[in-house]
Amino acid sequence: MRLPPEASESIRTLCASILLSKSDRPPRTILFTSAAPFEGKTTLVNCLGKAFAESGNKTLLIESDMRKPALARALGIGTEGGLSLYLSGHISPLPTVHETHSPNLFAVAAGPQAPNPPALLNSEKLDRLLDEMALSYQFVLLDGPPLLAVADSRVLCSRVDGVVLVVRAGHTPKHLVRRAWTLLENSGANILGMVLNQAQRSRFESSYSRYYSQ
Repeated sequence: MRLPPEASESIRTLCASILLSKSDRPPRTILFTSAAPFEGKTTLVNCLGKAFAESGNKTLLIESDMRKPALARALGIGTEGGLSLYLSGHISPLPTVHETHSPNLFAVAAGPQAPNPPALLNSEKLDRLLDEMALSYQFVLLDGPPLLAVADSRVLCSRVDGVVLVVRAGHTPKHLVRRAWTLLENSGANILGMVLNQAQRSRFESSYSRYYSQ
């Protein structure tokens, strides 16, 4: 996927904003979620992962939406050895890490649909996985499900270093964005900021996204 120059610059700006979001220690494990479906977070995770990787940072993407996964398909990788199989104890010691077509960029697929994703995500196995991957990769980006649809991302947000809320301009009503933000705060999330996706350049600084750091 080739982005137009202005979108590529926006992605690089977002990478820099994430790196500078915490002056003492940049976040290593970051969850990307949204208020509702179809906000563009999977595309954003894909683009950010490639940007970090192109900058020389070994980066891992984790498809943590186990209900309607889309990241593995977007990356063109297999789905074997997925996250749900690892968390349910069917594979060990770790899920399969797939190479992608981009150097320095790797991914873990969601795996087969699980009957109770929140229970799987609310486990010590996930904590161990994130700790282990943070030792091997400079950045671990999680593509999570929408906040208002299911409880999964609320479980995830307290287990990562930071959370980014993705909002599609002109698509998501403001009251849903406010509700999603409140859910993150009440779930103990370290909110790094919000990305406004597909905003018009005439109204905002970027035609692709704008980052509001805390």
